[in-house]
Amino acid sequence: MDTTTLLTTIATSIDFDRSSVLWALIVGVILAFLLGAGMGANDVSNAFGTSVGSKVVTVIQAYILATIFETLGAVLVGWSVTDTMRKGIIDTSLYSNDAMELLVGQVAILGGCAAWLMLATALHMPVSTTHSLMGATLGFSLTRKGFQGVQWKMLGKVVLYLDRLAMWQSILIALGFGIVAALIIQFIVKPRLRARIANSSSNHNIKQMETVESETEKKIDVESQTTKRSSGIKSFFNWLLPDRTRESCPETVRLFGTIQLFTACCAGFAHGANDVSNAIAPLAALISIYKSKNVQQNEEVPIYVILYGVLAICAGLWLLGHRVIKTVGTKMSEINPARFD
Repeated sequence: MDTTTLLTTIATSIDFDRSSVLWALIVGVILAFLLGAGMGANDVSNAFGTSVGSKVVTVIQAYILATIFETLGAVLVGWSVTDTMRKGIIDTSLYSNDAMELLVGQVAILGGCAAWLMLATALHMPVSTTHSLMGATLGFSLTRKGFQGVQWKMLGKVVLYLDRLAMWQSILIALGFGIVAALIIQFIVKPRLRARIANSSSNHNIKQMETVESETEKKIDVESQTTKRSSGIKSFFNWLLPDRTRESCPETVRLFGTIQLFTACCAGFAHGANDVSNAIAPLAALISIYKSKNVQQNEEVPIYVILYGVLAICAGLWLLGHRVIKTVGTKMSEINPARFD
């Protein structure tokens, strides 16, 4: 440890009786579990709601996939997000003379977010856990230290999801992943699906599809003649809005179903890397302050804290996730993998 780090640690450390704040640690652990459960029941369900609503996967299959990819995202890349949330949003140096205040503040943040997520889930409302935590953290800092206690630049980056990488890096990574995904689908997924569909399709299904296509073509001809006689605005909306009586091609639906499931798994991984880490950030800060009596929180986030957050989220997903999945997948719109109405 160099001299600068040593002096900073001494300046930001303050002695307090751990037994006097043991209650805060216990309450924080309980509230962190409730917050994680609320996130699992709400945010994770958002990612897989459309896949269940379009009948690409069942609810149980969605639970299993979400559990796997949420865990991978949180364990592999979630630690960096936790560091940002626990000490990048508020100026922790302002609490150097009163570490207990920051410690108890983490309990308040956990309690407020947990209550809000549980309420939103009970009302079948999909909400953002990240922004809930940001609001709770911001409210705590403004109440205790005013506007000077907030690192506004970092706050703006987190709200806009720009805190991880430079803009050009984010664009390049997104393009790279998009190209790789497109190549996989084009040269691996599509040929296999087409072969499977061709083998499983019967002559009856083919004739049925031809009949549907013939009827659709006739309907399009009639509608096109009607559209020509209608006004410009009406014809535009007739062209823009989907036809509710249209029959989707089974091949197209099956192909898009695979793509939809792939994107849902990616969303689960990204959610695990970001939002799971957000949920356990106050708990990680609480444990760090309790152990070191230091507001700087220089220790790495323990792996058991991340796994605890994953456990809480998976518990909430399996117990209450069906509520928001039903809202997103069936109540908002009629969905199939290729279109929505």
